[in-house]
Amino acid sequence: MAFRLRHGFRREDCWSLDTAVAAWLTPRLYHLAEHHSGYPSQFDGEDGDELWTAILAKMADGFELIAKDADNPERRDYINECLDLFREYFFSLWD
Repeated sequence: MAFRLRHGFRREDCWSLDTAVAAWLTPRLYHLAEHHSGYPSQFDGEDGDELWTAILAKMADGFELIAKDADNPERRDYINECLDLFREYFFSLWD
């Protein structure tokens, strides 16, 4: 039986799991940035929607950089900021 049929994913995805996950996550975060129907309660106020959109877009940008060029040391600080946002708002990622 083929590996993908047996396990539900390609063996190659595990060779660079970080970039595989980032590539999978990037378009979904961009979608949420453009089409979310709410935002976390800590952003209540007139700027809440705009702030949440910016945070989602920044997370997506960071994962896109990981998927394309994770080893670039010049971008490491920005990527870490984006990963910190992802960790902080992980349980707020809903449409």
